[in-house]
Order: sequence, then structure tokens, then C-alpha cells
Amino acid sequence: AAASSISLLVLTSTGLAQVFGQGSALAIAGYVFVLFYFPISGFFYFKKSHTADGLPRRAKSEFAPMQSYPPPERDRAEDYVAFWHRFQRETGETADAPRNIDAFGDSPEMHDELLALVLSGTKQATASLARWYTEDDLPEPGDLALITDGSGAPRCVIRTTQVDIIPVREVDADFAWAEGEGDRSLDDWITEHRKFWQREAAREGFEYSDDLDVVCERFELVWAG
Repeated sequence: AAASSISLLVLTSTGLAQVFGQGSALAIAGYVFVLFYFPISGFFYFKKSHTADGLPRRAKSEFAPMQSYPPPERDRAEDYVAFWHRFQRETGETADAPRNIDAFGDSPEMHDELLALVLSGTKQATASLARWYTEDDLPEPGDLALITDGSGAPRCVIRTTQVDIIPVREVDADFAWAEGEGDRSLDDWITEHRKFWQREAAREGFEYSDDLDVVCERFELVWAG
């Protein structure tokens, strides 16, 4: 792209010199260079560093959410990229992409309900069965995730602050309170999460037990677009 732009500059300078004189020709050619070089080089850089659907190439896998949540629709890809770029501009964040795109819950209604708790600061933790993770994609402190609403639209960015992997039966009242759901008691937490994971087990074909390991992830709200 750069070589093509330079060739264009040389040809333009030669032609303009014959019409306007050497000084004016160089000034106009310089303007033409600026006008064409940066858009052309920027386009080729974007094509090289992004996939056909607009996601950063080296981070494309990071835009895949956990298995328990359907992958983002392709017509949302541009929304996610634009949202992330706006987050970067407004916060100075340098990460190319979130660890994942996700929503809380297993229905659009639950996505919206739990998102509201995140945005209000009530919900500062989440729990997912460890069976959905490999060793390479477990969340880590400092990870950023883009959270969507029930329609799949991007709404906020959260940062993981702590991760513990323990059997479901060992989750304590402090973590239940941090999850911010229901009356925030441990009894309510285990009752509602059992229902959720039993639905998941029936859907995915495994047997639920309180002995299964759960990834207890604490997070903070970083930015809401």
C-alpha cells in the first residue's frame, strides 16, 4: 500500500509541475499524499489485522463466549468491535479484545435481569460449572469480558478480580451475597443455582451433583456504554 501511494505521489508531482510550476506542484502533491496514503494504508492494515467479519484477527477466539451461552450472531460482530473501540477510547484500555463476550443466565429475560444487577453494582460475582472450561480458558484476575443484554447488544465491560474453583457444596454465604441475586442468602443461592444447573444438565446430557466443581468468579464493573 505504501509503495503504491509513493508511486502515485511521484506521478502526481510530475504532472502538476508541468501545469502549476515546481513549488505549487509539490504543495498540491503533498496534499494528495496525505489524502490518499493514510486511508489506503489504514485499509490494508485493517484487512491484515482483522477477519472478514470485522473481529481482530489474533483475538478472534477471545470473542467466543463460554459454551453455556450461544455464540454471538454475525450481524452483532460490528457492534461488539465498535463498542470495544469506544471503551478503549474512553478509558485508555489497551487490550485488543475482551476474554469473551457473555451474558448472565440462560434466557433473554434472565440476561436483562442479571445485567441490571451488574449495572447497579449489586451483582459482583458469578458461578459457572468447571466442566465448561479447559485449563487454557479459565478466567484469571485482570481478564476483561464484554457483557450483553437479552437481545445480544453489548452493554458493559467487567474485570475479573478473583477466581476460586471449589465443589458447589463449599460455596459460602459471602460469595452468595456477592452474586447479588434473590435475597442474597446462601439458601436462596443454592436453591436457584441447582435449578439453573439442573436445567443445564438436562439440556446438555450430564448428571448434576453438588459435588461438581464450580468456578466462582468475582468481578468489578469497569465501564458501561
